[in-house]
Amino acid sequence: MRALDKSDERFNELIIEMSPKVLRFVKHWCRDWSMAEDIAQEVFETVYVRRERLLDHENPRGWIMKIAKHKILKTMLDEEKYYERMVPLDEVVESRIGHECNMTDGLIAEEILSRLSKGESHLLHGYYVEGHSASQMSKELDISVPAFRMRLNRAKKKLRKLMKMEEYI
Repeated sequence: MRALDKSDERFNELIIEMSPKVLRFVKHWCRDWSMAEDIAQEVFETVYVRRERLLDHENPRGWIMKIAKHKILKTMLDEEKYYERMVPLDEVVESRIGHECNMTDGLIAEEILSRLSKGESHLLHGYYVEGHSASQMSKELDISVPAFRMRLNRAKKKLRKLMKMEEYI
């Protein structure tokens, strides 16, 4: 086994110092404890792979925190992309609740839809629940297909925001 040189010692000291700080920082931005621990682990994997660059950096602590910030953002964006795949509303609600509920999925979907405007609710219900095509819906609304898709996209964003605010995820 080889002896630790000065750079290995500096690296180990830095990791010992920064581990609790990184974990606290990540946990502050993530609601999920296990996700926060996974992100922190990824941060230190990246730090280990790039340790030579880290030790030469003028601000290694800041560099580690910047890696943590980027890992948090990437994880959140990846999670958002996962939920952007739209499926019928009752399935979206069921998959995001993640636990048994004393109401049926249909009632939950209706409650969420009731918080949207009538137009937004109509768009989402017609397209996802009733299964109408974009061209059918655009003809019904007397707008172009791209305009319908834009309205649908805005309604989906508002729905996701409402679901996050109400902790349906």
